[in-house]
Formats: sequence, C-alpha cells, structure tokens
Amino acid sequence: MNIFGKPATIKATDSPAGQRAAIAAKAPSGRELQNALATELLDAIRKLDATSTELIGQLRGGMTNSVLQAGLYALNTDGIWSGGFRVPMGSVYVANHGSGDLTVSGSAPGNGAPQQGISLSRIPAGCYAVINLASANLTVYGNPGEYVSLQVFAKSQPPSAGLIASNAGVVTTAVGSNPAAGAEISETVPAGEQWELLAVRFTLVTDATVATRAPSLLIDDGTNTILRIAAASTQTASLTVAYNWMADLGYEKTSASANVQGSFPRLTLLGGYRIRTTTGAMVAGDDYGAPVLHYRRFA
Repeated sequence: MNIFGKPATIKATDSPAGQRAAIAAKAPSGRELQNALATELLDAIRKLDATSTELIGQLRGGMTNSVLQAGLYALNTDGIWSGGFRVPMGSVYVANHGSGDLTVSGSAPGNGAPQQGISLSRIPAGCYAVINLASANLTVYGNPGEYVSLQVFAKSQPPSAGLIASNAGVVTTAVGSNPAAGAEISETVPAGEQWELLAVRFTLVTDATVATRAPSLLIDDGTNTILRIAAASTQTASLTVAYNWMADLGYEKTSASANVQGSFPRLTLLGGYRIRTTTGAMVAGDDYGAPVLHYRRFA
C-alpha cells in the first residue's frame, strides 16, 4: 500500500524498474493528488485546533490540571463568598465545615440565598459534594464567618459528581420549643435529615394539684409509636424535676437533687419522626420546659 492508502500491485519477480512503474501507475496525480493532500491537511488542522482550544482555555484561566481555583474560605459578614472565572467552570467540589446549610449558585451574588432554581445546590452541614455546574460565576451562601472548602474545575468530575456525602455527621445540641402549660413536648426531625439521638433532657414543674404524674419518653414516626420508656420515678404536686435520657446508658436512677436518669437504645430517626413526652395524670397547670436535644445530624 502506498502513502496515499492505495494498493500497489508489485510482484517479487518484477525488476526494480518494473516495481517503480507499478507504484507510479497507482499513485494519484493532478486533482486527485490535490484532494488527497487537502483531506490530510484538514484532518491535521482539526486535531491541532482541538488541542489548541484546550491549551488556550488553560492559559486564559491560569489553571493547572483543569483546576481553576482551590482553597479554604470564610463567608463574609453577609454570609456570602463569590468568585468569577475567565473560562466557564465544569464542576465544583464543596465541603461545608459550618453548622448551617450552604446554598451553591452558578450566578453572581444576590440579596440573600435563592430558595430554588437552575444552577442551585444545597450542601448540609458537615457534608461535601461534587457538583457539575457550567458557569463563569460561583456564589456560596451560608452563615457569616463559617468556613467552606472549594475546588473549582474546568471539566466535570465523574463519577462522584452530584453525590452529597458525609463521613461522620455533625454532633449538634439544640434547644426545642417551650410548650404551654398543660401541653406535652413534641419535636420533629426536619425533612431530608437523619438524627442519631444521643441524649434528651427536660424539666417538669407540677402545680399544687394532688396527683401522681408519670412522665414517659416517646418516639414515633409521625404516626406509629416506635418506643415508649417510662421514667424511673413518678412526680407529685409542687415539684420541679429534671429528666435525663441517654443512649445506651444501661441503668436508671433517681437522685436526691430531683434528677431522674434513664436510658434508651441507640436510634436513627428519619425526617418526620418525633421526640415526645406522654404524661399520666398530667393536669392543666403542669409545665414542661423546652427540651435540650443532643444528636448526630446526617444529610
């Protein structure tokens, strides 16, 4: 086969002069030769253009290994970090080191975090994600002063792109709502979250009505009771008692200082699950304080 891709019929018994004549007879000439050379030249130009485009993009963006920017940043006093790039990004890695959710946007900063729309992603506290995002702008919204790690790429980053993950969850202590007198405690796990419940503490102040109150801790899925654990002791009139439940404590105890300790098995609560009290012989003047919840929060 000759250099133009055409077969040349050459016999081993041909003389050198005959072999040259056979090659010459099959070689293109005139317009056919021009067309063959033009095709090869056009193919070479296309390959060069593809390579040059990528290199020019890297030079314009000042990037190495397709990385436009990488670093650890604190959100400003408005709870915003923003950046712009000379070439559009293809994806961004975001790690949330704060206690609140982050909103990641492919638009310039606005007046507060957008709630929904195109080029938006939400990263829960303690989680990270790789997001495919075609934009020359990047804005991150969250709590002022909290930290975020960013790695901005000129290309998409499969296979983990779009994955939101958490290594260990975020240990959180939160104070719930304070129920009115005569009402039970009820706290609900927000949608989209999972809690590993570690401890619950609350107080009950009973009024002067003579009755023997019997508090219990109750966990349900919004409808069905999962467990109900009675306190180690009851409570009579005109007392203030603190109730403490801890995961895997292994024993129950009532102390002279009006502290009741109890235990429950380690639980994972999904969105919509509730942490409640139910109290036997409760009267209208009895008053629960706001509960303190200690839990590990997952996205």
